Amino acid sequence: MTLCATACTADRGDRIGFDGVQITPCPDQQALERQLAGVTARLRVAFPETYAGRRVSCDPLQVVVLLKGDTRYRTRTMQWPRGDITVSFVSGSLYSSKDLRTILGARTLDRWFPDPDGMSVDAVNGQLEVGAAGDAKFSRYQAAAREAEKSLGVPIVVKRKRGTIRL
Repeated sequence: MTLCATACTADRGDRIGFDGVQITPCPDQQALERQLAGVTARLRVAFPETYAGRRVSCDPLQVVVLLKGDTRYRTRTMQWPRGDITVSFVSGSLYSSKDLRTILGARTLDRWFPDPDGMSVDAVNGQLEVGAAGDAKFSRYQAAAREAEKSLGVPIVVKRKRGTIRL
């Protein structure tokens, strides 16, 4: 399964993520994600230092949580409006969502992305998002993302942005 549907860098190296995890898309995935928001919020609170992302998978329905570090956790069951849901864990991410927010706050990426059209942490996919308006900037930033990933080991996706709209 490819995690990045929008202009992800191609070479992810040995980064541990959801790449080797079997995820079966659900019908009406977005509605299901909204319904499971309470479960995923509780998971982020339960693992504040290690939570790195999550996926919802169907057949069987489960939440798969990516965690920083090498601690193994047993599969558990949580309550949601439709009853019980299975939560399984994949350890091995280099960075938690908290770490990614710290990286953004410290302006660590400025050397690669001097004038981004937005930067944020994608806490669902466990990666940083960098916005780029215009084809030239988009191409430069894709190359820069590959360099930054190799240097820092931080997963980065570059997304096309429309730029500033003036009214």
